[in-house]
Amino acid sequence: EVLRIQQKSGLYTRLNLTNYYGGLILGLIFVLAFGLRIEGLMYGTVLVQIFAIPLLIRTTMRGVRVGANLLDSSSMATIWAFAWPLTFGNTAFWGLRLSDRFVIEFFRPGIEVGLYSAVYNISDRTINLAVTLFLMSLGPTVANSWETQGRENTERLLARLTRLFLLICLPITVGLTSLALPFI
Repeated sequence: EVLRIQQKSGLYTRLNLTNYYGGLILGLIFVLAFGLRIEGLMYGTVLVQIFAIPLLIRTTMRGVRVGANLLDSSSMATIWAFAWPLTFGNTAFWGLRLSDRFVIEFFRPGIEVGLYSAVYNISDRTINLAVTLFLMSLGPTVANSWETQGRENTERLLARLTRLFLLICLPITVGLTSLALPFI
């Protein structure tokens, strides 16, 4: 998100795509070449993120001062009040996204979990390409509309963007759903 704020959308997109597809590809290599099971997919995701972190830190922290003396207690309280529900929600979402693989592995062989994960990730990433397009453009567009045109025009803009989002993303989702069985 810091990259988006710094108006480095190209790098943000490249890192996101590397994270999404690189984790899947590396995970599949671990599964197919080294015989790992579900943990191979998770290792792939974790390794891609470990390699991305130094690049992210170097890129986002260039020219930024960091220190405890720059924070005051009222700012920290405001940040905490905003962040803790998001942190809880993101942690729950992360657990929900990964827990299905462990449940499936309990009932089915590991090869089926790998197949499920690969197909799930391919469909998820395909939908995320369209969703990311909207998310990256929506924030600045809505903020600009709010600042220049006011609340009523921004509400109309959000309604139009929501319709456009549904017109584009719903057919992708329906198409992936109808092609799931032949694809697998």
